[in-house]
Amino acid sequence: ELKHDDALWATWVQQHGDADVMLLRRTSMQAEWIARLGKEGTGALQNAPRDVLADTEIMLAAARLDPDAVLERAAKDLWTDRNFVLEMCRHDGGSLARAPQSLRADRELALQAVSDVTGSGLRAVCRTLWSDVDFAREAVARNCWALRMVPDFPIDEQLAMAAVEQNWR
Repeated sequence: ELKHDDALWATWVQQHGDADVMLLRRTSMQAEWIARLGKEGTGALQNAPRDVLADTEIMLAAARLDPDAVLERAAKDLWTDRNFVLEMCRHDGGSLARAPQSLRADRELALQAVSDVTGSGLRAVCRTLWSDVDFAREAVARNCWALRMVPDFPIDEQLAMAAVEQNWR
């Protein structure tokens, strides 16, 4: 959050050069709860009202602090929001499991979930995607453990090499 401080801004520009700035408009509730998260951490969500737990901006701010707290407390309808699910998959691939089937079949979301090195997102990916050879190649290139999810179609040389190369990174 930017506060009015010309000296701070001038110093930053001198040290780093020009910058692109994106201004976000937040509601008073969002500003209050994001500040509260900064002070109290995600424990502040324990007694939060439903409208706070259903707010994308607040819950993503909480996820940056502790993704597990968001997994436990985010309102159900947030899991139908593609952008929310994408951001959550960046924190924890396994969070894809909370999304509806239509989002679990979304290629970009699935690949983000698969990219989680813990492998927690592998089982959340829609089964039909694993049958797509191109998806399987890309998934294995991101996480060699994805090879275990590929159905019984012949594993071609390109798919096997993707697993080997990813494993050696």
